[in-house]
Amino acid sequence: MDIGILVTIVIFVFIIYITRDKTSVSDKAAIRENREYNSQNNATETRNWFLNMLWPKLSDLDSAKHAVDIGYFAAMIIAVISAVLSTIALIMSFDRLILELVSVWVFFVVGYGYVKAAVFFLIAWRIKKYSRVFSIIGLALHVIDVPDSNIYLGIYLFTLFMFISGVRGVFAYHNFSKFSPARTITQKPIK
Repeated sequence: MDIGILVTIVIFVFIIYITRDKTSVSDKAAIRENREYNSQNNATETRNWFLNMLWPKLSDLDSAKHAVDIGYFAAMIIAVISAVLSTIALIMSFDRLILELVSVWVFFVVGYGYVKAAVFFLIAWRIKKYSRVFSIIGLALHVIDVPDSNIYLGIYLFTLFMFISGVRGVFAYHNFSKFSPARTITQKPIK
């Protein structure tokens, strides 16, 4: 089995595990009754989880935080894949590295992979802290780094939509947090 297909399968299983439904059976029954009671055309209830993950509906602060988490996971996926593939390249070329003592190609490929992994770990950390600048930098770096092989094109497009959702979420978070009641200054009552 090709490593690109295996990595794609692992990523999809990981994302399905993260976004699984964590509500109990009684909560699901209450939600179902509430859904039947409310209007039938509620857009957030009828959308499936995959569409909500790729293009979430941003209506409040919680949905913006969820979209930011999606962008965070996209950066983490890219960082982990880069680190793992660089480690595999280093292990596979270790015997040649010993024979040649200094192999420029191995140092370039492995070094680039580790630097890319470190940069995307930094971007993921800053996206989790709601940084607009780092979310845009992460999206730009991801758009620039188009894969050469068609095998990785599925992962690339999937993480591209996740990054776009993250950027949307960060900007929506800052927009919603300006008007959030928790952020308003309240006076203490006079005694």
